[in-house]
Amino acid sequence: METLPLVLGTIFAPLLAFLIAILLLINCPRVAQTVVLAGSALSVAGSAALLIRGPVDPVRFLWFTSGDIELRFGFLLDGVSLMFGVAVALITFCVMLYSLGYMAGDPSKTRYFAMLGFFAWSMLGFVYAVDLLQSFIFWELIGLASFFLIGFWYEKPSAAAAAKKAFLMTRVGDVGLFIGILTILQVTGDFDIPRLLDPDLGLVSLATPAMLTAITLLIFLGIVGKSAQFPLHTWLPDAMEGPTPVSALLHSATMVAAGV
Repeated sequence: METLPLVLGTIFAPLLAFLIAILLLINCPRVAQTVVLAGSALSVAGSAALLIRGPVDPVRFLWFTSGDIELRFGFLLDGVSLMFGVAVALITFCVMLYSLGYMAGDPSKTRYFAMLGFFAWSMLGFVYAVDLLQSFIFWELIGLASFFLIGFWYEKPSAAAAAKKAFLMTRVGDVGLFIGILTILQVTGDFDIPRLLDPDLGLVSLATPAMLTAITLLIFLGIVGKSAQFPLHTWLPDAMEGPTPVSALLHSATMVAAGV
């Protein structure tokens, strides 16, 4: 199989499963969880196949042009992205399998499995993103998915409050991240991650030491919020109001680790 269809299938299989489950199978929980599990299994197989093939050149598509700035969405298929793609897909699939028993008696398990599929798509989109703006969009979608999963039992006031607290506190850090990304654009005129990392033409060669320090601190602020570091750490204990598999997936294995 060509690389592009393989990476598209890997990333978008959970999204397709989410849409089918939430739009067509809301009253068919057994079928819905089977569809979401199948989508997750396809992601595991696809990410493993990409890793076996090894790193290849990034895939880019022009989104739109504004003056001299070209925004491109695409997929970064270097060693780090390929490795973490497998980790995200496999961990999510394992959590889904465990959830089959844990959520067996829950009347809203269709919504639960659908949101796990949405989360898997968001994480994979973030891991394989080739552009900083694309990374930021999926970074925010991860936060949205965590909001819905933490507040899954929203009829409990404590769960609803925990979801809102997690969402708002991580947004505080994301403001710093967004300002840092915009500052990179101001300095380099580019969002493309491989070009920004180029030692001769990238960010390090174009920015002054003071500007590099400011950009690093701003981006680190986003990491502080997402990975629950001081002082934006108090949302994490409250987030345990969500189902236990959600805590394992978001706060131990993937979302908090996304900051790294």
